[in-house]
Amino acid sequence: MKNGWNLCKAVHSRTRGMKRGFRLGSEEGSTLVEFAVTVPLLLMLLTGMGAFAVALYYQQQISNVTSSTVLALGDQGANIADPCTQAVTWVTGALPSAWSGNLKYSLTTYDVNGVSHSPFPVLTSGTNFKCSSSTYAATNMAPNEPIILTVSYSYTTLSVFSFLGAADPSSFSSGGYSLALSATHAAIYM
Repeated sequence: MKNGWNLCKAVHSRTRGMKRGFRLGSEEGSTLVEFAVTVPLLLMLLTGMGAFAVALYYQQQISNVTSSTVLALGDQGANIADPCTQAVTWVTGALPSAWSGNLKYSLTTYDVNGVSHSPFPVLTSGTNFKCSSSTYAATNMAPNEPIILTVSYSYTTLSVFSFLGAADPSSFSSGGYSLALSATHAAIYM
């Protein structure tokens, strides 16, 4: 009886193994497939969060520097011959040197009659941002009138997102998406 039981057990295990081999819904390897699909998505999500955090940090730095620069211009404006060049000097001195090529500026002041004067109404790069005496007189800055400074930085995200394509092709560069981080602050000229 012992041999009969072992024979029965052997036949049963063989048929069960054959059934398992022919089954279409086998779960062997499914964990590896799930891992292979999930890990790249998770890494892309983490990379995106990191890129967003860096963009927020850059925005905060630009905002802080713009605020302190326009406050200094308002406080020391009478002693400054060229407020545009001085603004570029203060901003680039406070930010990392790698940023200076991607920074753009705009400055607006008001005269005694409340008329706005802007030597560069559109954002201009730092090397071209000068208020020369022939185009921008010192009388364009009047006491108790506002000075408005805008600083913009062109930030390019990581290229890991380049395969997604861009909704607006002009916002996409070879390295990734290009974001314009900008800060505008005002102060009263003293």
